[in-house]
Amino acid sequence: MKVIFTKTVKGKGKQGDVKEVSDGYALNFLIPSGSAIKATTEAVTKVENEKVSTKQADEKKESELKDLLYKISKTDSITISGHPHSKQTLFQAITAQEIATAIHSQHDIFISKDLILDYKNPIKETGEHSIQIGDKKQHISYQVKVS
Repeated sequence: MKVIFTKTVKGKGKQGDVKEVSDGYALNFLIPSGSAIKATTEAVTKVENEKVSTKQADEKKESELKDLLYKISKTDSITISGHPHSKQTLFQAITAQEIATAIHSQHDIFISKDLILDYKNPIKETGEHSIQIGDKKQHISYQVKVS
């Protein structure tokens, strides 16, 4: 029996896959558990259309990110004024949201804080720091000056 997986089933198929499985497995396990539905012509067409539209949306998002990274790469670094505790350390770390807001206010480019990568070690010192902006596939290095 041909089924469309609605959930990922380990060793059998991923969500959205159309596969041939034994009738007993489909009727006794996959369909009753909600892991798959019977593959009718309409359902297969619907799944294929969803895959195409998802792919187009991903390509559009990737293109927009590429344009955004190009705009950011053509700007100078940003300067953020922290609240220094001493000459080199800050009372409070600079957050990804503060960096995104500074880019928006200083260069009029809106970015989401989610595009600031590798921010496991927040900026806690004055000086110049290099950060990564983008996603896992495409990103750029950007300089942040903290005073």
